[in-house]
Amino acid sequence: MAAQGGGGRVDLKAIIESLIISARKPLSLEQLNLLTGRPTHELAKAIAALEARYERFGIRLIKVGDGYKYGPHPQSAEWIAAILDESVPLRALDSSNSGTV
Repeated sequence: MAAQGGGGRVDLKAIIESLIISARKPLSLEQLNLLTGRPTHELAKAIAALEARYERFGIRLIKVGDGYKYGPHPQSAEWIAAILDESVPLRALDSSNSGTV
C-alpha cells in the first residue's frame, strides 16, 4: 500500500525518516517497500545516506534485526544511562530559567 502524498515529489529520505520515527517497531526494507512502493535498492541507497548523515549527530539510524530505527549515538551512553537510572533526580525546568539547562 504505497501512500500518495499531495503536491510535488517528496524526498525519499524524508519519507523514510518519517516512517521510521513514527513506527512502533523497527521497519525492514520489505516493509518500507510496501509502504512507499519504492524498489528496495532505492530504499537501501537512501538508508545508507541517512546512516552517513546521522553519523555526526546525537542520534543514529540503527539496524535492529532486519529493520531500522532511530536511537542514541553510542558516544552518549553515559548520559543515556543516567536518564534511565530512576535513582538519579532530574531537575525540572521552571519558568525562572527561561528554558535553559
